[in-house]
Amino acid sequence: MLTCRSLGASFYLFLSRSPSRTSIWDKPRLLEQLQTSPLTLVTSIIHNLLIALRPNPSKPTAGMPPITVVCISDTHSQYPSIPNGDLLIHAGDLTNSGSRSDIQKTINWLNTLPHLHKVVVAGNHDNWLDPTSSARKSDPEEHIDWGTVIYLEYRRVELEFAGGRSLKVYGAPGIPYIGNGHAFQYNHKFGENPFLNMPEGIDILITHTPPATHLDNQLGCFALLTELWRVKPILHVFGHCHSGYGTSRVYFDAAQHLLDALKLSDAKTPQDALEASPAGWKRDIRPSMRWLNAATVIIDDILAICSGIFLKKPLGGEERGGSLLLNAAMMYCTTQNVTNPATLVVL
Repeated sequence: MLTCRSLGASFYLFLSRSPSRTSIWDKPRLLEQLQTSPLTLVTSIIHNLLIALRPNPSKPTAGMPPITVVCISDTHSQYPSIPNGDLLIHAGDLTNSGSRSDIQKTINWLNTLPHLHKVVVAGNHDNWLDPTSSARKSDPEEHIDWGTVIYLEYRRVELEFAGGRSLKVYGAPGIPYIGNGHAFQYNHKFGENPFLNMPEGIDILITHTPPATHLDNQLGCFALLTELWRVKPILHVFGHCHSGYGTSRVYFDAAQHLLDALKLSDAKTPQDALEASPAGWKRDIRPSMRWLNAATVIIDDILAICSGIFLKKPLGGEERGGSLLLNAAMMYCTTQNVTNPATLVVL
């Protein structure tokens, strides 16, 4: 006959098991998330359900012709079918090899697509584009024929569309250090932050790395998260972590700030991402400020929904702006198969 003690022992053994993930690029399993923090997991699930009831932060501008943005990333020298639209964004990892010739082949493919504007940033596999890479230094006299493709490397461009509409787009290729041989790396442990000069007032932000805690599988950038809160773009497109593919709504309010803080307190480095974290759930069963913060996240989300329904006015995040975050990686998880479809956003 099962007793509370035997059930508790079984639950303890379950949470103490080693996670089955074998690569930091795989999506964390449910067991790993429970080991890290059941409180954060449950709070995130409830938050995502509630935030779906709030207004879309990237909804089209009323009375203006819509702009269809087609978002892709991590095609790795493959050329999948891409739907038409007004703006095509490629968020990096154009190639596998990073050679100039392979980059040129991908740019040639992009130039055959019918989109009015095509904007790309480099990824960590696009070595030749990194001015500090050995591939670039060994081939200094060559260049890329970009055609009509706009390449952004820590710079901004303003694009014109039908009906007098325009979008300010900023692109940055940097990623946190993950190992030798990759392009555009920086080390945040030494205080490096390539996003400090990111201008405010941009509509679309394109980076290769995700911001920390958002569609990143614990491989995102902490500095980028800080700058995201400062810049507050309507749309943020990235890739890099293939298994983070998908979208996430973010409002820059107290609920999101507290949830980000909960997730950051659970964050691991890439070096220990595969290690079990039994101390996480043990910490969560003890009453602490984490309980209060988690409850505040849910309460603030409910208040924001009620404010929109009953008071007909936004509360917190909508007044200060919200963003749609989009991991556009087309390569599926750790396979070599480009099977994730392009993501369309209408602005």
